[in-house]
Amino acid sequence: MTRRRILGCSGDCEHMEVGLRPGEKALAKTNAPAGVVKGWANGTCGFQTTPCVIDEADRQIGRFISHANTYASQSHVTLGRCFRGHLAISRGDYENGLELLQASLTRLRAQRYELLTTSFNMSLVQALTVTGRFADDIALVGETVRWVEEHGD
Repeated sequence: MTRRRILGCSGDCEHMEVGLRPGEKALAKTNAPAGVVKGWANGTCGFQTTPCVIDEADRQIGRFISHANTYASQSHVTLGRCFRGHLAISRGDYENGLELLQASLTRLRAQRYELLTTSFNMSLVQALTVTGRFADDIALVGETVRWVEEHGD
């Protein structure tokens, strides 16, 4: 499932079939919009948001970070910043989201908290693709696939 999610979220629906089971290949070959297949591969990456949903998510992330600060949970503060970067990318603020998410993921890895790395990497892939950094995009997809193969998702 994870390999399909990585390839589907990166927009590589052609290669996404490699990791599909026989029944799943039929869905991928239908004329369903790419977003349906991507959304099926991972419920979060193909979903469309409205400004109200994003604003509410931003408020909740703020509360999450505030609570993490209260309890001195640095890994959760960093996790909240990763979500902020992901949210910026969802808003279309690719440069700022990319910068925030990359810096926060570096800190999160240093704190040995890698539970959501795959999902955050897919947000980075989206931002790298939109900003035309295709070599970085492809490298990150490959790195993420290797990570999942070695450590699981």
